[in-house]
Amino acid sequence: MEPIDPREGDITLYSEPSDSGYHQQWQGKFGDRVPIPAPFDFELSTDGLVRYSA
Repeated sequence: MEPIDPREGDITLYSEPSDSGYHQQWQGKFGDRVPIPAPFDFELSTDGLVRYSA
């Protein structure tokens, strides 16, 4: 799964990396507010992202 897929309008945030992969995964759509975890701790607006047309 791609972190940002402009064709489908999907967003995936992977966090808490380890040697075997990531412990956390958040999935949303363009327009959702993406929760950026600590140490940054804010929500990223995705309202301005534009989907590709098919």
